[in-house]
Amino acid sequence: MWAEEAYRQLDPRHHDREIAQAIGAIRETGLNGLVRLLAIPDIVVLLADVPDSGIAWDVLAGAAAGSSIVVVGSAVPDAARQWAVDRLMTDMARDQIEAVARAQPLASAILSVSERALATRDIGRLAGVDAARLAGLDPFCVSVGGQRVLAETARRTMLELLPHEVIDGAHRSCITMLLDRPIAYDFGALVEVVRHHVSLNEGEEAAEAINAAWLAAGSGWTISDRARLFDQATQSRILLDGLDVAPFFSICEAAIVLQQVELVGPILNARFLRASDEKAQKHAMLSECFKADAARPGAQQEMRRHAEAAVAEAQAAVGANSPGAAVQLLQYRHNLARISQYFDHDYTGALAIYEAIREEIRPSAYADSTQGHLFAAASRNAAECVLDPAKRPLDAAVSERAEVFVQEGLEVAQALRLAQVAMDLNYTRARIAEAANDNQRPPLSWPNCPMARRTAAIRFWRQSPPTGWPGTRFARAADASFGMMHEPGFGRCACSSTRGRNGLS
Repeated sequence: MWAEEAYRQLDPRHHDREIAQAIGAIRETGLNGLVRLLAIPDIVVLLADVPDSGIAWDVLAGAAAGSSIVVVGSAVPDAARQWAVDRLMTDMARDQIEAVARAQPLASAILSVSERALATRDIGRLAGVDAARLAGLDPFCVSVGGQRVLAETARRTMLELLPHEVIDGAHRSCITMLLDRPIAYDFGALVEVVRHHVSLNEGEEAAEAINAAWLAAGSGWTISDRARLFDQATQSRILLDGLDVAPFFSICEAAIVLQQVELVGPILNARFLRASDEKAQKHAMLSECFKADAARPGAQQEMRRHAEAAVAEAQAAVGANSPGAAVQLLQYRHNLARISQYFDHDYTGALAIYEAIREEIRPSAYADSTQGHLFAAASRNAAECVLDPAKRPLDAAVSERAEVFVQEGLEVAQALRLAQVAMDLNYTRARIAEAANDNQRPPLSWPNCPMARRTAAIRFWRQSPPTGWPGTRFARAADASFGMMHEPGFGRCACSSTRGRNGLS
């Protein structure tokens, strides 16, 4: 039951695909699937229940090197006598913590400010002491993959006790250690460096680190990666101002995808931009912010205003011969048409725009993923414009017209392996069949793709919003936004695992 529930919540846009597939295997095969999960390098697994068989303990013992397995329980069963018992919840007297902090102030501070598990030898090297002298810290640490993480109670206490100059020195020591390796290709290290600089009120240095890493490896950053940087960037106005335009937009896009629109809007508004194509992107993103909050008074007017401004700025960029401006203009016209379709129910006007976009982009639809996605998305929305206002059951001519749009979009999506828009198209195809009372359609393409469940869930929520979600916001924004934020140049689909403090997720 746990694996079933967990698997349903693992959106492959925001979570590690390998972990999701392993949990899916647990759902299907039990212990055999657990073997797959434990084979992932550096995996950290916490089990809330003690396994009741020797076979299960053997599976845990066969985990990949560098992994950490924690089983919660007060007693070790006979089948696991070779496992060590850690005292994770040991009582920590303040005077004991204070004595350790006084004896090893810098080492204690380094462990207190680090979000990463550290090897004892690295702590000793940074603090300038022999690693053997740090044994007094062991009772207050948790071992993760052979490294040390300070227990939360001890960490908070030490940060209260230690002088600010010692804590600042610890932040700088951690930066020095992390910069010993190329952080551009170690995203976790990049986030740590940025966090330490922010803690030291060094926004300019944090921005420089992000800008350099973006140039080296930014194209590989996932939505979760960029969201983590956004969380850090919101803590420093100087950092935000120092970001180059590309990484600035990138982290803001991720925050919009994850619906952190209350923070993104003011940050975007505060950014001054000169180039028309950059101002167009800013307006498009602000439109998305208001779209996600469409139930608020005035939000829909602002959504339209920014969408129209994005089109106007994109037209100016075309006139200035900015690279890629022509396709960008078509994308923003597509976004404006989607507002007309889903908010105004102007199916005829929106359909005319979709058809014009399709005809303009058709000769280059297979050229790259950006143009291919635009053609496929316009095809899907055109089909919906035909389908939604039509009487039920559909007559043959209406059904055929909508099906032509879907088929042409699918041909491009499948040729370019655009899985997300292909799932949207297949969903529309299923709706056409349902509206026509036709159950003889061919099976949907890629039926086992996890995004099918995501798409179905979004559509279900439009009818029955879950507790805590404003109904109007979801009913209108779900369809209006669902395709846009996966288009190349707005928010890329990506997969990642996000680890919290102490390396545990």
